[in-house]
Amino acid sequence: MACGKTCEARFVWKRMPLELKEDAEAGAVHRLLQTLWTRNYNQFYVELDSFAWTSATASMVARLASKTREDMLVLVERAFSVVSLQELATMTGTSLEAAKNVATGKGWELSNETGMVTIPETKSKEQEGLKLDLLEHLSEYVSILSE
Repeated sequence: MACGKTCEARFVWKRMPLELKEDAEAGAVHRLLQTLWTRNYNQFYVELDSFAWTSATASMVARLASKTREDMLVLVERAFSVVSLQELATMTGTSLEAAKNVATGKGWELSNETGMVTIPETKSKEQEGLKLDLLEHLSEYVSILSE
């Protein structure tokens, strides 16, 4: 799950022996998996904080939480031009103050009056390269059709 492979983790759960599934911590991990699978990120953070993780799994769960927060920030950056600070905090499972720090740390504009965060549009080199690859592929396709 920490590698972003929820489908694979889901099938691992299905193949696990019943004795392992009955373990309380395994059940808690499964609930985390279910929230990620259904993209219920609000519940993910609730489930994350509702279980006392053992030292053996605490570091993996912390890594999963960190990766999920990073993924949510990437999603917010790509999907929103304006988002409320409350919504940003909910999506990342953080407090309003922590969400405010993340927003200002990323260079996003924060309006204290409205509580809205304005996210500037960014174009990554990866997106530009993808567009060029797509254009090249399309031109090859058109040239094959015209022959």
